[in-house]
Amino acid sequence: APSAADLLPPPESEDSVPLAAAGEETEGATDPAVAALLAQQRATTYQAEKTSQAAAAEARQDWLDEIAAASDTTIEVAEENIDLPLVYERRICLDPEPGNAQVGLWLSPDPENQPPLELIKSSGYPFINQNAMELVSQAVTGPDAVELPAGTAYVFNIEGSAAESGCVAPEEFLKQLSEPLPETSEESVESGATSNGAASSTPTTKPE
Repeated sequence: APSAADLLPPPESEDSVPLAAAGEETEGATDPAVAALLAQQRATTYQAEKTSQAAAAEARQDWLDEIAAASDTTIEVAEENIDLPLVYERRICLDPEPGNAQVGLWLSPDPENQPPLELIKSSGYPFINQNAMELVSQAVTGPDAVELPAGTAYVFNIEGSAAESGCVAPEEFLKQLSEPLPETSEESVESGATSNGAASSTPTTKPE
C-alpha cells in the first residue's frame, strides 16, 4: 500500500500550497507575526483556475493520459467517484464561497512507482485544496483506510463545509496587517500560521 509521503505532492508543487512557516519571509515581511498573517491572506484568496466543470474535465483527461503514458498500459477508471466530507476552519470569511474539490488517485500495481495525488478540480482556495489532498491521503493510508484495488484510477469528490466558528471580513483582516502587532510568542505564531489547515472527515462512500 502507498504511504502518505508517496501520495502527497512535494511542497514546491503548484497543487500543494502549504501555509508559510512562522518566521519565514513572506512577500518581504520579516516579522514572524506579519508573515503568518500574509500567509493566511494568500491561502484564503480566491483563485479561479481549475474551478469550472470544463476545466476539471480537461484536467481529468490530461491526468489519465499522463498516467497511461507513464505506465504504458490501459487505465481502468472507477465507475463512480468517492465522496468525502471536509470540515475546514477559516479565520477570514471566504467570498465567493468555495466549490467542491476533486482529487485524482491512481493506485499503481507497483508500489515503487506510485504517483502523487492530482488536484483535478480546485475549490478556489489553496488551503482547502491542500486539506483535500491530505484528506484523500489519510483515507487511503490511515488506520481506517478505504480498501481500493490497485491498477485503477479513482476520483474523490471533496465536499467542503466551514466549521461553526467566527470569521472576520477580508477588509478587517487587511486592517490587522496595517496596525502594530503585539508581541507574540513563537508557539502562538506557529499556531496562527496553520489555523486555516485544520480538517476532519470520514469517507461516506466506498466502491464495490
